[in-house]
Amino acid sequence: MPRSAYYLDLLKEKLNVQSDYALSKELNLSRAKISNFRTGFRAFDDVTLFKVAEALGINPAVIQADLNLEKAKTPEKKKFWKETYSKIAGTAAAVILSSGLVANFGAISGTSGPVEAVNNIHYANPRRRRRISLAALFAVLVLPWGPVYADTWSTGDTIRETTWQTINFIDYRQTLQISKNCNSGGGLYEQNPLLSNCPSRSEVNRYFAVSAGLHWAISNYLPAKYRGPWQYVTLGVSGAVVAHNFHIGLKLNF
Repeated sequence: MPRSAYYLDLLKEKLNVQSDYALSKELNLSRAKISNFRTGFRAFDDVTLFKVAEALGINPAVIQADLNLEKAKTPEKKKFWKETYSKIAGTAAAVILSSGLVANFGAISGTSGPVEAVNNIHYANPRRRRRISLAALFAVLVLPWGPVYADTWSTGDTIRETTWQTINFIDYRQTLQISKNCNSGGGLYEQNPLLSNCPSRSEVNRYFAVSAGLHWAISNYLPAKYRGPWQYVTLGVSGAVVAHNFHIGLKLNF
């Protein structure tokens, strides 16, 4: 199936339309044009490309690189577009998490003492928190099922990813203690801007499930030369968070 047909099918599902005729109405295109795109007889023109990308919420450069990879005839061109697609897709995934990562680094997560200190942090915007969480969830659910052209994993990549996932699990268990403690008036409150200052257990479960899946998705999409630095940086941030939590008395309880 041509890649253009793949994106048209994604768009039909997104817009909840059942036929190419209905899709042509949504895109304000002729039925013949949609048919040509579907069969691969014609490539997306610039306007259609941007319409499809905007409707799907995908960077148009990702779609363009994917289509160019499909059309590439020589090994050199295939290699170029394969690497370009991988870089663009990996960068797009990383951007989704960047705001949350910076927020965690800026207010080194986990806990604080007095409530007054927590109230001074600017995380208490539930709308912003919800938007970022939905974007992260979209990345986790959609990215792993898309076309993957990233480099194969080395033993080092696997070790780093496993280590990060382990540290993330420790942070998860520590955050559950905060959730239980703050509800009982224990004086510890969450500082992660993507969580409430006293998060429920379900909120904690949801956040850490998304973060674990998203980290794997980003690592999976990044080329080898970017994957290592990404893993090292996130290992440093997550390790600092867990170390801070241990320092203030949180343990790894089961």
